[in-house]
Amino acid sequence: MGKDYSEKSTELHTLCRSKERLGKKKFSSYREIRAAFVANLAVIHPGMMFSFSAMALPEMLADDSVIKITTEQASWIASIASFATPAGCLFGAFIMDRFGRKFALVFLSIPCILGWLSVGAAGFVAPHVSNDFALNIIYCGRMLKGFGTGIVAGASRIYTSEISTPRLRGTLTALASLGVSTGVLIGYSLGALFYWPVVAVLSALIPLASVTLTLIYLPESPTWYLTKKRSAEARLALQKVRDPALPAEKVDAELAHLGGVLESGGTHSTWHELSKGSSLKPLALVIFYFFTYQFSGISVLTFYNVQIVESTGANVDSSMAAVCFGVIRLVFNVIGCYLLTFCGRRFLTIASGVASGTAMLTLGVHHYLDATGIVASEAWLWRYLPILSIVFFYVSYSMGYLLVPWVLTGEIYPAKIRGLLGGITTCFAHSFLFAAVKSFPYLMENVGFHGSFCFYGCTVAFGSIILFILLPETRGRTLLQIESSFKRVPHVSTPPPQVA
Repeated sequence: MGKDYSEKSTELHTLCRSKERLGKKKFSSYREIRAAFVANLAVIHPGMMFSFSAMALPEMLADDSVIKITTEQASWIASIASFATPAGCLFGAFIMDRFGRKFALVFLSIPCILGWLSVGAAGFVAPHVSNDFALNIIYCGRMLKGFGTGIVAGASRIYTSEISTPRLRGTLTALASLGVSTGVLIGYSLGALFYWPVVAVLSALIPLASVTLTLIYLPESPTWYLTKKRSAEARLALQKVRDPALPAEKVDAELAHLGGVLESGGTHSTWHELSKGSSLKPLALVIFYFFTYQFSGISVLTFYNVQIVESTGANVDSSMAAVCFGVIRLVFNVIGCYLLTFCGRRFLTIASGVASGTAMLTLGVHHYLDATGIVASEAWLWRYLPILSIVFFYVSYSMGYLLVPWVLTGEIYPAKIRGLLGGITTCFAHSFLFAAVKSFPYLMENVGFHGSFCFYGCTVAFGSIILFILLPETRGRTLLQIESSFKRVPHVSTPPPQVA
């Protein structure tokens, strides 16, 4: 009897120890990270779309260009893609909520590929058709690219936030900004090597590769399946982005938590959910964030990089400078993704905004003092201060402002209407982008170089202070906790199971 009891006690002890070791086991995040990288390959395309005009417009404005354009037409080529993006954002929100996040990522390939091929074709056929006809093809191609960008802008970020654990969500959601910076660098590099029609055709390969890998590797978002009451498919999708060794009970616990996030919003209609303070408050904050983002100077530096560098008077190769700026942007975007793991969103907002605002003010004041002759110096530091200011702007901006608002888009909105609010947000973001890019030539004409960049500097610096005061911290919090922070009565919930 005593022996049997001893053996049973030993077995029980061994079982408890094995469960304890299982609870402490470090599970791999490889599948989660892979899914996030594949989803964000799609946003390389918008970065290439943004940088295309910076390299192509000087070639189009040259005397020997195959297409003759005016300064006004050049501003439309730069901005018309952003003009079409808001429509794509709203359509993308409908696609995301109706057919799924993965479907939206796949669907974007069609207008993007057609857009790039149209722009490339315009350059190749320009000698054989009228100038206006070729120009209209470029306009249509740019609009198709902008429309596709609107679809992917929200889909990639929302998909990433929904398949990520809280521990990695900030870093993985920030991959979207890293993808845009990668696209900007690729666009600048291709523009320095090839004539613009060739660049356009080569750029079509990016959305084609993205949709291929999406079809192969990505399951649909588990959260989207739950919104459609398809729990079995949600469980399978969640298993595909988690470690295969993860116990079934942990998968079920995480799925139950996701279901709790959705149920916390009740069963009201979409418009009722949209009218709630927990929806309108974060929406207003993020829209304001994107206003300061787009009118900070980053948009015009990306779209008109070569012309701006030439306007500074610094004796540098403007095309190679654009490539170097692209490298700086990408490198410090990577550093910013790392900082997101232990720095708060509010801290990065204020630090990045004030520093980059100072850089823009320095650029504007330098140009005013140099142009008016108040300061006349041939010193190396004075001559290259504009370039140093742009470098400092990219360094400080890339580690905060290029990342945080897009991260917030994926994590700050209620789960039930996250797709809709993500679409509305990106619609506003790209509307502001269009306004910033289209207004730049008019600002330059009416208030000059110094007035334009002083305006950008003040906008981002003061906007960052306001955001620091009003924006709640989201780092390390679950999506349900973030959503509850915007409600009158805070909702206390049990954190979801963590995959260590």
